Amino acid sequence: MDTGNPAHFTALKLYADALKEEGFASQLLSANDSVPYDTLLVALPMDGHPRGGLQIELSFLPGIEAELNGLSIMQCFVPVEEVKTDAAELKAGIANINKFSTLGSFGLLSKPPIVYFRHTVMLNINTQQNLQVIIQTVWLISYLLEMFGPGLSQLANDTIKLAEAFRGHQFEQLIIE
Repeated sequence: MDTGNPAHFTALKLYADALKEEGFASQLLSANDSVPYDTLLVALPMDGHPRGGLQIELSFLPGIEAELNGLSIMQCFVPVEEVKTDAAELKAGIANINKFSTLGSFGLLSKPPIVYFRHTVMLNINTQQNLQVIIQTVWLISYLLEMFGPGLSQLANDTIKLAEAFRGHQFEQLIIE
């Protein structure tokens, strides 16, 4: 099942080079039996994160350019944390954050149970303008994950209440309703 696309791979390589100049380490994976699409993995180092940070998966949704007059849709997906507890407080936190989030949204996969962040970007992959769009998107996703990831991770791992996870947070009043 190879769903690689030479234009997508070339664009991802260009994005990897541009992100490297911004200080982001990355790895470009070609589509194969274990990787469904050409994918760029971008490391997001985070101080105090148990695993040292998170990783964005950038990949183009395949085969839709003809329907979109040559435009492509890039998905930005970040698995944030495995869920190990009852998800009621976590779901409330995700819903409240998503109400005012500036970009994309947090969500909850059921199998495997994982908190994630997802955003899509529509691009014309044949233009240089995309470099700044991708760079700024990665920076903004990194910011949102640093801002909300720790509290959501705590809710996914502990049996604490939403108010405890976001006590003292700059958006505490918006998250805890």
